[in-house]
Amino acid sequence: MPNGVHSDGRGIRLRLRLFGVVVAVLLAALLARLWYLQVLASGRYTQLAAGNRVREVVVPAPRGLILDRAGRVLAGNRASWAVTVDSDDLGLGGGPRREQVLGRLARLLHLPRARIDERLRRYAGSPYLGVPVATDVPQQVLFYLSEHAQEFPGVATRVVLVRDYPGGVAAAHLLGYVGEVSAAQLQQPTDRDQGVRAGDLVGQAGVEQTYDRWLHGRDGSEQLEVNATGEVVGVLGETPPVAGDNLRLTIDLDLQRQLDTQLARQIATLHHAPDPKTGHAYPAPSGAAVVLDPRDGSVLALSSCPT
Repeated sequence: MPNGVHSDGRGIRLRLRLFGVVVAVLLAALLARLWYLQVLASGRYTQLAAGNRVREVVVPAPRGLILDRAGRVLAGNRASWAVTVDSDDLGLGGGPRREQVLGRLARLLHLPRARIDERLRRYAGSPYLGVPVATDVPQQVLFYLSEHAQEFPGVATRVVLVRDYPGGVAAAHLLGYVGEVSAAQLQQPTDRDQGVRAGDLVGQAGVEQTYDRWLHGRDGSEQLEVNATGEVVGVLGETPPVAGDNLRLTIDLDLQRQLDTQLARQIATLHHAPDPKTGHAYPAPSGAAVVLDPRDGSVLALSSCPT
């Protein structure tokens, strides 16, 4: 047999051996990887899989009531219908579908489109309940959204608790107000100790802010089971929220209203009363008044005008 044939045969066998070695190395690497995933990293990937299946949703705690000395509510809670937007259903980008739906929703709610965009951008609470973009929504709007749901994918309605002040503007400067916690407030140690999270409503002024730690309560949670598309298919467990503590002030609501009225009336009178020294009306741009209980010094009414 010619030498060329022998050399070709040896070359083929060498290449086959080399190919076999490469295949063996690849199979060994594959088996090693499978062993790592199935044995060494099984706990980690089991946890990740459970995380993909279970979603924890925060259930806000009802805020504590603020009462006057007789137990009448100065600041309470009431149920309100809110319109929410699920960004995942709309798409995170600025596609045409998102633009059309949000534009249609802004016109229906009579809100500037920029306000909805800002709310979606800044919201840092749980996304699985949707981002509330409007509260106190009229019934006709709720009915329209229900009847035209196909035109508003990712838009839903749900009941939320909002702060309510039955006394109107009475003691408004004293009670203060609540608002979504800011990034600066989240950096404060006191807020971190209270478990305040992004998206929470906290006191921003007045008594609402001073006693926020007690009024805030403790949020609950729900463990929701979701499918591969992120849809909720069941509730695995829940921890009920704990309502905040009620706060009783020494303020007397009736006396507070009288003092508010008298202070505003006195300032209006001074605007038309001539100053003997200058001959011009008193400027009286603002004023304040306080009524104390002489027996113990407690504040019965505290007025400021403007509020």
